[in-house]
Amino acid sequence: MGSDPADLGATRVATLDADGLDLLELVLLGAAPLTTLLRTLNAEESISPLIQLNDGENTPLAHISGDTIFPLQPLARGVGPQWNAELRRSVHDVQREVAALGGGAIALAVHTPPSTSEIERAVEAVRATGANVLLIAALISRTAPVNDSAVRRVGGAGVVRSVVAAATDLSSRLSDVRVIPLIIPWPLKPGGPSADEEEVASQILKQYGAGTTIFGGDQNMLSETELAELLPPASRAEVERVRSDRSVRPAVVLFTGLSGSGKSTIARAVAERLQDDGAANVVLLDGDEMRRRISQDLGFDRASRNKNVERIAEAAALIASQGGVAIAAPIAPFTEGRARAREITAAAAPYLLVYISTPLEVCESRDRKGLYAKARTGEVKEFTGISSPYEAPTDADLVIDASVVPVERAVDQVLELLGRRIART
Repeated sequence: MGSDPADLGATRVATLDADGLDLLELVLLGAAPLTTLLRTLNAEESISPLIQLNDGENTPLAHISGDTIFPLQPLARGVGPQWNAELRRSVHDVQREVAALGGGAIALAVHTPPSTSEIERAVEAVRATGANVLLIAALISRTAPVNDSAVRRVGGAGVVRSVVAAATDLSSRLSDVRVIPLIIPWPLKPGGPSADEEEVASQILKQYGAGTTIFGGDQNMLSETELAELLPPASRAEVERVRSDRSVRPAVVLFTGLSGSGKSTIARAVAERLQDDGAANVVLLDGDEMRRRISQDLGFDRASRNKNVERIAEAAALIASQGGVAIAAPIAPFTEGRARAREITAAAAPYLLVYISTPLEVCESRDRKGLYAKARTGEVKEFTGISSPYEAPTDADLVIDASVVPVERAVDQVLELLGRRIART
């Protein structure tokens, strides 16, 4: 769940992957004990007085000192129903609501859209126990589901939509029962939780007030006939959506902009929107991740930055040549580097350059990593926008100022242009 920590003075730094971030969120929500996270990090007997937890972009998220965790800033969130903060509720918040209703709750925990029989089992359990609350919990991972030619899996957005639909339907049917939809961050593997993981999930939902938890099965494996027979309309629609294979024609979309401009957030949201609509051929090439994977040998001088963008473009062109849609979000600060990227990808597929023009002062004010402050003091050298130039593109196919354009609208603009560009080829 995390990379091997590196000692920085008296502070031990651990970088969390997607599973680690899910576990960290569970701890911060009060749903899992801190010892679980420490055990995952092999830090139960750490000699360091302080452990700093970073995400994959080296953003400091929390400090652990002894048996106490101190959040430093909110965890990064994406766009879509699976990131709805109103559904990612703390244990204390839900416990208080359950207690106010007289206590007693049943939970239905699902990792795919719930079936009709699972919903009815939950209703029967509520009636049999006299519970006042039914929790319908979507177990949602930050890691995108793994799809192959045999099985297309409903993503987090689809699972949450189906859970909310089930909760809405049951609220109208069970006038004397409070039905609460929840999102539980969960490092799920394909096929759903194992027996041991179900026990852990049961303990987590017990923290939320559930005396009994009913677990849903894997609806991704159902046949077309079974879909019609076993799933309610909202659940069936989500499985059919991902099976529709609405893959778009090959293309490359390169986002450019300052650190903190919002380019990675928008790029990720574009990829998730396409995947949620049934596109199976979308690959996201995150700028920070790509630099770690293919450009660790490069520095941050002009030539190295251009070489990094060139390598990303080559990877994107390869993806497009094999029928994929490659979405990349490096800073790409120099004109010649972006021109080279366009040249490399042009032969493979339609190419969009999207400039996220968020002003420097806004980027600096939302700096989660503290890099701008370090660049101002000279601690970080050759930092784009401060000690290294950013050459604003004059040939961008689309310009978006993310300080005034909401992410959802930015995604709409990118996809509208991408659709027109692909249609012309």
